[in-house]
Amino acid sequence: PETLIKQLQDIPEEEVVDEAENHSGGSVDADSAPILSPVLLQLAKIDRKFWKALTQITHEEQLYDLEKRGLISDDQVLRIVETLESEPDPSTAFKFVETDNPWEIMEKIIDGKLSTESLVFKLTEEQKELVNFSFEQNGAVLIKGASGTGKSLVAHHRVKSYLDYLRGQLDYVNKSPAILYTTYTNALLTESRKNLENIIGKKDLKDCVEIRTVHSVLKETYIDCQKELKKINFFQRVSGKISEFRKIDPVCRNPRDTDLLPELIDKSEKEPKEFFKRIGVDYLADEIEYLIYGHKLNTREKYLDFNRKGRKLPLQAKHRNFIYDIKESLEKTLSNKMRLTWKQLAPVTIFLRNSIRTEKPNSFKNLKMYDAIVVDEGQDLTPMELKFLSELVPSQNRIFVVADSTQAIHQPGNVSLQDEFGIDFQGRIRELKVNYRSTKQIAAAAGFYLNQFDLKNETETDDFFYSGPKPRLWNILGKDDDQFREEINAVAAELKILKLQGKSNLANIAIFTISGSQCKEINEILSSQGIPSRFCDSKTYEKSRKNEITVMPLKSVKGLEFPSVYIVGLGNNFPKLGLTESDDVFNEKTIGCVRDLFVGMTRAMYSLTLCIGSSHNRALFSEDHFSDEFWEKN
Repeated sequence: PETLIKQLQDIPEEEVVDEAENHSGGSVDADSAPILSPVLLQLAKIDRKFWKALTQITHEEQLYDLEKRGLISDDQVLRIVETLESEPDPSTAFKFVETDNPWEIMEKIIDGKLSTESLVFKLTEEQKELVNFSFEQNGAVLIKGASGTGKSLVAHHRVKSYLDYLRGQLDYVNKSPAILYTTYTNALLTESRKNLENIIGKKDLKDCVEIRTVHSVLKETYIDCQKELKKINFFQRVSGKISEFRKIDPVCRNPRDTDLLPELIDKSEKEPKEFFKRIGVDYLADEIEYLIYGHKLNTREKYLDFNRKGRKLPLQAKHRNFIYDIKESLEKTLSNKMRLTWKQLAPVTIFLRNSIRTEKPNSFKNLKMYDAIVVDEGQDLTPMELKFLSELVPSQNRIFVVADSTQAIHQPGNVSLQDEFGIDFQGRIRELKVNYRSTKQIAAAAGFYLNQFDLKNETETDDFFYSGPKPRLWNILGKDDDQFREEINAVAAELKILKLQGKSNLANIAIFTISGSQCKEINEILSSQGIPSRFCDSKTYEKSRKNEITVMPLKSVKGLEFPSVYIVGLGNNFPKLGLTESDDVFNEKTIGCVRDLFVGMTRAMYSLTLCIGSSHNRALFSEDHFSDEFWEKN
């Protein structure tokens, strides 16, 4: 580590040649403000050596004078003018990164000069258009965009936009609108609550907006349905499926628990038992939860005919029958335990609500509804969960979803929301195409890595607001058990030097790894070396106000952002290996790890460091996946 850091410190600063300096055709009017900014010149793709002189220009005529003198080309002038005419409010940007030196970037990050604190809650013209898009037309709105394009910011402002719109309707003269902002993970909700408070104010947030996970809303609705059914003595009068759910406790169970699928597999006959052990419990649980329950394949025939797009393992009819048999056995076991699985909860709750609506409309009025719903990270929800949300509003044009299928780390197979049943997005799909979070270099490296596995961003990014150094690939030498500790020591060595230099804003730094146990070990190692840190997951995450590094599992970082990110510990069971599993199952797990790693990479704003070693899985960490064009290797 010491040798590496010395090398970084010895990198000379880039020499900037201001070819256009002193050739602007006259003195600059001291009372006039410059018309060109580094952000604008970056967007216009102007060579950095011209920036110093161009940012002194106060009149467009000076720009054309430079062209006449042959100091810049007519093509450059055209790009500048076009960008100038369409430039978003520059106050939406973080402080612009102006160096390619990775060590200088780390110094600025720990100095606090590059942080998330300078975020201003304003929108570009492109984002404003989407925030106010289509209140009156039929159908839900879907906003797609790659990582860092501002989807969550648009979702937060849509909440305010819904409030303003609804208050202009006659129905809301004497009552407050009720709006739900929901997503899959708790960590994103925690961050969103602070942003929404800044955008709409404490009072409106308290009086008009609920901020909850989808599963929380589902469980509450399920409980309310049970209460209404008991009031009207409905169970005694109606036969059929509804009677199966009358005593089920709303607390859900994970089908992977040892007394559920693993125990049912052990009790299976020889042929299905061998098949289940070959595909593994995780794969089987995902098949049941996300495909069967997630798409409401409530008959064997529907499942046998279903297109399992994106799942690598082909299943013959007899294999699907094995899976459907064990799904039915799982349901019987759960019924005896008075439980549901998490993904079973959505179709069951929809069924209960519809039964009450049909049989007892007056009781249905007691069930909670919302005037509008905003869904963030919609790609992580199953079709049935989205359908459930769409039934909690008076019409589907009160549903607003932002999503990026590339970041669907909680879903097996392919995700394409506009192709799923239950919600009509037809003609109301828009895209965000400018990255406001990560530097161009980080986004390019992460995108290249994704493409190596024939995966692509659903929405291609057209431009970037920030530029900086290439992300760093640290090849750490270590043997098996020592590898993980060597990676942490390498990171700690860099942080100790920065800390000794008087840099103290460690809250701008995050370290990602695979599991909670590894996070705790990182904490212990850093603490032993005098570096303060904290471990948190999705449920416990809050932006730190202390001088400490944040350590998190990769699965918990969706929706977050940090100026500097280190990713370590990927040589230990990444992907997680079963005892006996097919190549197809392993390949699908590998793709899942690719998505996890891509999400982790794109949480970094200015500095990204990825640690790998000889013990890492070659399918994920082949040399070909990390081109010198995109990565600085040490």
